[in-house]
Amino acid sequence: MFAASLLLCNECDKSFRLGKNYGIFTALFLLPLLTVRNYSDPCLWFVGAMNYVVPAFFLGFGLTLLLRSVRIGSRGVQIGACLCLFLSGGCVLLFGGLGACLTLLLFLTVWLETGKADRRLAAGFLAVLLGDLINVLAPGNYVKAPGELPIFKTVGDALRTAAWDLGFQMSHLIFPAAVLLALLLGLRYGKRLKPVSLALAAAGLLLTPAVTAFPYLLGYNVATTEEIATRAWFVIDIALVFCFLTLAVLIGGQLRHVLVKGSRRALQTVSAVGAAVLLLLCLSNTGESVPAQVAENLRNGKVQAYAAEWHEIFDMLSQRPGEHVVIESQPDPCVGVYPVAVGASPQHPMNYNMARYFGNASIMDAWYAHTYGVPGPNDGAGENAG
Repeated sequence: MFAASLLLCNECDKSFRLGKNYGIFTALFLLPLLTVRNYSDPCLWFVGAMNYVVPAFFLGFGLTLLLRSVRIGSRGVQIGACLCLFLSGGCVLLFGGLGACLTLLLFLTVWLETGKADRRLAAGFLAVLLGDLINVLAPGNYVKAPGELPIFKTVGDALRTAAWDLGFQMSHLIFPAAVLLALLLGLRYGKRLKPVSLALAAAGLLLTPAVTAFPYLLGYNVATTEEIATRAWFVIDIALVFCFLTLAVLIGGQLRHVLVKGSRRALQTVSAVGAAVLLLLCLSNTGESVPAQVAENLRNGKVQAYAAEWHEIFDMLSQRPGEHVVIESQPDPCVGVYPVAVGASPQHPMNYNMARYFGNASIMDAWYAHTYGVPGPNDGAGENAG
């Protein structure tokens, strides 16, 4: 993902002549993603990494190739761009929504700026859209949704989710610091857009995080932010951070050409000082940083203790083949580990599969055993198990 981000920002510099500052924008983009939230699913789970980090690379690399194909006019690069964008939409609908928004915004903004509709940019948007459509029509999609898909309700939920995530990111000082530095980048090197182009880009960028969240909320029938998995937050945060940093650069570029030299320098100074203060506050509070929390949990032994407790549970399960096993307590997870948790009843998929792996008749937690009793020696895990 780092490589895709660097390549994309580098190509944006070349395509739009932004002063060879792609490394700075890449750092600003990755800094909140690496420090604010604990993404246990895509970072500590192999399946999560393959399903969410790989499509992130496809999307970033596809956008890079798309811009390059416009700049150098290569048909081969255009085909590669469309293939990557198609795969990003076909892998995960969250990335499909993000890719569709970004390619459509790029196409419309360039059209308004130049007065010409670029067929290569349109092809990129259609490639993402085709991947999205195939993904939507795939068997098994929306099986967790109620009988009728609550589309209009989910639109409101998506907007509320994006607004909540913006507040969450703003509450961690590293994100507003990155936004201020992106504004400073625009004030120094940004380009001026036509008012209608800027208005369209701003509206689209503000709505993109909600569009990104929409298919997940609809498909998983999620009603509250507490129910959203970290793998989904990973994609929503990518959309939110990238869009708000891009918007800050665009606004900075507009102000660069509107403000007089003295006012522009004053705003640059205020942005730089504000960002420096926020970064210093972040450094003084290690609780703001996920890597610092992981390092602290490794230092004080919480991660090792969590692993040791689960190894004891696994050893106990392996020594009781054919028995109905009650797990009295489970260790509390901490930042830096992938949380493991068995469900209450033997019918829970985690319980059923663990019982099959260790050869137990069934696995349940203490509350279930106390409420419903432990099955007899000849009873299985239930006819609905699995």
